[in-house]
Amino acid sequence: MSESTIPPFHAEARSNFDAKAAVIASSLAATSQLFDDSQAFPINPYVKEAIRDEDIVPDSSVFSKMNHAGEEYERSFVAGGRLLSLTGDQYLDFRRLAESIQRTTGMREKISIDTIIDLLTQWLRMTSLGKITDSASDFVLAKARDMVAEFSVLMSRQPSRNEVETEIPRLRGRLHHPDR
Repeated sequence: MSESTIPPFHAEARSNFDAKAAVIASSLAATSQLFDDSQAFPINPYVKEAIRDEDIVPDSSVFSKMNHAGEEYERSFVAGGRLLSLTGDQYLDFRRLAESIQRTTGMREKISIDTIIDLLTQWLRMTSLGKITDSASDFVLAKARDMVAEFSVLMSRQPSRNEVETEIPRLRGRLHHPDR
């Protein structure tokens, strides 16, 4: 197995992730209706243009609420004309699920927590629309593998005559010395 691929999840971890994701997906409910701007009602007299539904890329809008420290505590997204939200304990469960997926051996050093959260949000959106039948773990793992494969960089293992090997805590690499 090459270094750029992410190994599959352990069977127990996979079933645990899928069970938690299924609970979160089944508990999603529309929180409020999206604003209907078909009447072009002016919200503010100084606003000259408005972003209309046709200006927004379908299935791309995610809204977050942040606390004073810049940490997300609520996440909402549009799915099928409805605004679905993860709030309170539901958001905490969602966040814990993402963190537990990110802590697995294959994901820990290759995929960030923010990416896992975005992938889980995509899965929730597609599941609520009925566009996907994959489990959350299969979806996240497949997308993460695609990302790793897309951004993998092949590096030479032999130092050139202008490089010297060095070791810095938690970072190994080669320093370039122009005078050598």
